Amino acid sequence: MTEMITNALTDIAKDEIGNYLDSVDWYTQLNSIGSFGKIIFQVSSLAILSPNDYKIDRAAKIKRHQLINNPDVIEFQGRELINVSFGIKLVSTLTNIGQARERLTKYVNEGHHFPLVLSGKKIGENTFMLTKYSEKVTKTDKIGTPIVVELDVSFEEYVEKINKPKELQVQQKGVIPLERKVAASINGEVLEQLSKVRLW
Repeated sequence: MTEMITNALTDIAKDEIGNYLDSVDWYTQLNSIGSFGKIIFQVSSLAILSPNDYKIDRAAKIKRHQLINNPDVIEFQGRELINVSFGIKLVSTLTNIGQARERLTKYVNEGHHFPLVLSGKKIGENTFMLTKYSEKVTKTDKIGTPIVVELDVSFEEYVEKINKPKELQVQQKGVIPLERKVAASINGEVLEQLSKVRLW
């Protein structure tokens, strides 16, 4: 009886993995997709976690100034944080679903941040934080234990320190800002004029 259940579960897993891999366009080009902390992303019949349809959002940071009877004036203020999202399928015969859930929950609750690697390349210059994950159980056994779980995960770039603009760094190295230069010049001229007049 136990052997029959095991075989049935294996057949379900094979069907799920076969259908899933067919939907991954870049499966023939990539095997090891990347990683996040201790989580390894792969596309393979022996994969632990297989991401699909990942999306990377990059956007400019702009400020709009509204003018009456004129189009808005746009001011560029740098860039927004990079956001990455994709789906993951967990199959009980290929990975420990409970352990994967615990690790993802820990990453969300404790704010861990790691380099995010996809397609063999590190995304951005900074680390990323797992900001959200939702799960949907699509298959269970007869007693309700999850066999196949589909996850949606979202990551946001984690910036630990702000890189100061080069001009500010130059000012800190002893170069007098323009305002101080003007004030020094005016003060020098006033003192020069006063030195020509007897004050006592």
